Amino acid sequence: MRLLEHLQADARRAVQRGLAMLGVAALLVTLQIALVNRAALYQQSTGFQIAAGILFFVLLVVAVVLRWRGSVRIITEVEAALLERRRRLFDSIRAAELRSFEQLEDLAAGFTRDIEAVGALTPVIVDCLVYVVMLAGFGLYLATLAPLGALVWVLIIGVLGWRTHSEMPAERQTGAELDRAWSVYRRRVEELTRGFAQLKMDPAAAASLQGALADAMREVDAASRSHHGPVYQRPVVATTIFYLGLALFEPVESTIDPAVRSEIVTVLFLSFSALNFLVREAYGVSAAEAALARLDTLEQALAASGPDESAPSEPLTTFDRIELRGATFSYVEQGCPTFTVGPIDMHLTPGEVVFITGSNGSGKTTLMKLLTGLYPPGRGELLLDGRPLAPRLRERYRSLFTSVFMDHHLFGPAYGLDVADPERVEALLQRFNLAGVVRFERGRFAPLDLSTGQRKRLAMVVALLEDRPIYVLDEWAAHQDPYLRRYFYETLVPEMRAAGKTVVAISHDARFFHLADRRLNLVDGRMEES
Repeated sequence: MRLLEHLQADARRAVQRGLAMLGVAALLVTLQIALVNRAALYQQSTGFQIAAGILFFVLLVVAVVLRWRGSVRIITEVEAALLERRRRLFDSIRAAELRSFEQLEDLAAGFTRDIEAVGALTPVIVDCLVYVVMLAGFGLYLATLAPLGALVWVLIIGVLGWRTHSEMPAERQTGAELDRAWSVYRRRVEELTRGFAQLKMDPAAAASLQGALADAMREVDAASRSHHGPVYQRPVVATTIFYLGLALFEPVESTIDPAVRSEIVTVLFLSFSALNFLVREAYGVSAAEAALARLDTLEQALAASGPDESAPSEPLTTFDRIELRGATFSYVEQGCPTFTVGPIDMHLTPGEVVFITGSNGSGKTTLMKLLTGLYPPGRGELLLDGRPLAPRLRERYRSLFTSVFMDHHLFGPAYGLDVADPERVEALLQRFNLAGVVRFERGRFAPLDLSTGQRKRLAMVVALLEDRPIYVLDEWAAHQDPYLRRYFYETLVPEMRAAGKTVVAISHDARFFHLADRRLNLVDGRMEES
């Protein structure tokens, strides 16, 4: 079973001991059933009835204890393994190169859901294992009552097991198709919610999205029917096969002692209950296996994408010169470059202000990611103080930068910030017209449901609190009112320069270009200095 493959050796042994406990508990249940049947046959013997009652109670207590301890042991070890898997995946995602993660984002987005799915199904899998052992016990019990009848029973079980197992690959495939259909549907819904205002203003776009959403819903409906139809039909088919199989008992009925026929009927119907549960829950086991397979795929993809090799270390606080020398970066689809930025030759020194300009889509944000080490150059070099930046130094190098990108994410908790002076935070909020809009309490910023301009202002507050040597600002002033825009160019940037900070800002505000020490203009990924 794939679930056991993800356990460490010690945990696997613990789970195996748990399984042994469950197996013994299931066999004790079989003995209890046999004891009840025998007690029913010997009702005239008071001594036997008393002894059977005492033994039944003892078996019941032992079975309950064993099942409880075995289940707890298995679930505890599985949850610990899933916690370790979650930690390992989180570390792999965090260590991945940005571009690699961007290409795997859809796959990575579901990893928490898949781990939760496996965790939720673990008790079901435990119950399935119990019923499998109970069926084995029923088979042995039946063999002692009617050997030929036991062969018929094994034939019925075999047919049902073969049919259920043979359906698993198709079920996993239709399950994957259903997941893909839901992913498309969720993207369409996300477009609807995020672009609600634009859609209100553009009826043609709204109608087009409505059609795409309707198509996605039809795909979900079709995939759901294809996947869930056989799942719901399986218990019905299993019941039919079971009762048809019982007809095979007719030829062997003459070999069965009439005194034990009631016992056989009891075993058959208890077997049916166990089989019905297993057939019904086979979908859950298959879903857990599929979730684990997706987690394996994600982990393998992250490993194959080339993880960030940088090692955590003390952050850098100073630099003399940063240089991109002949650096290029290409976006690739299906093995073919679709857009290339570079070759880029530029440098940064402490205390200078550099504006990056160019039309939309010219590669400005990509250049920023090259400069900050988020994208490794496909060709050329990134140099720190005259030396090529080694992969193991990337994280330390990135500690030189604080950034506010166009898609900047705001965290509520002040992660990584040593906010020893809350009054300074309040002063910065006041400075950027956020007092009364955003609160800073108990180490958290709230609320975060802000306008685009307010979000960028709060991001600037965090950047100033980080107080790093280099500020990388992606069109920060674009969503500010005229007062804050002028304040940014004429007050904030000069203050940063005076404090020895380096400012690299993407800008479209031509009337403020003269305030930069240098302006680098990008045209279709190529740089020209102005």
